[in-house]
Amino acid sequence: MANNTVVYVSAGAAFVIISIFFLIAFIQNSVDESRLLATPTIPVQNAVLTSFASTKIYATADEVFNVLLNYKDYHKWSSVSEYKWKDVTADGVPLTGSTGIFKVSCI
Repeated sequence: MANNTVVYVSAGAAFVIISIFFLIAFIQNSVDESRLLATPTIPVQNAVLTSFASTKIYATADEVFNVLLNYKDYHKWSSVSEYKWKDVTADGVPLTGSTGIFKVSCI
């Protein structure tokens, strides 16, 4: 009788431990897809990383967009990132669908 109790207790403990491992794995692998940002050219199932940043800029919308659209001088105000586009216009603006490299350096 004592041997059966030990077996049942051991089996119960093993079941609880395995259940906890499965629960941990499920929680770690679950993704809140409502928080993912859409990328027009990459479907969600192929996405590797989604990132987002926010900051307050004390300038008019026109001033901000003039700086953002000036691709040739991008490196002057963004020291941590670098873009290299494959297909660009004469003034450095990437063409629609252009591929390229985006590098981020941590300071």
